[in-house]
Amino acid sequence: MATQVEARDVSELTPELLRELMVEQDMTLQAVGDRYGVTRAYIGQIAKRFGGIKRRESWWTGDQIRMLRERYGLKQFQMARLLDVADKTESGYETGTIIPKVETCRRLDELEQELSRI
Repeated sequence: MATQVEARDVSELTPELLRELMVEQDMTLQAVGDRYGVTRAYIGQIAKRFGGIKRRESWWTGDQIRMLRERYGLKQFQMARLLDVADKTESGYETGTIIPKVETCRRLDELEQELSRI
């Protein structure tokens, strides 16, 4: 269900609105920040204050992504290639400044299964 009223400024962001923007509309922290005229880091801090915004049930945290990469001896640039994202994006996943999109989470699920068979 989409929210009918959108916040006019960042101080009016509620957990529900932020969740809708990031989950239902699949917006990144950067896109939400651009919409409200603040940095993605600031939106990330707001999301953390709200207890985190999960984009899907089997959401991958930065720590989980880093541990998967390290478990199989991969460098960040190698993991980025496997996920088909830029090196900086993969680094952002691990530091928590970028939340992986749904497609990336699915790819991480697949990648974990593929790597476990090696």
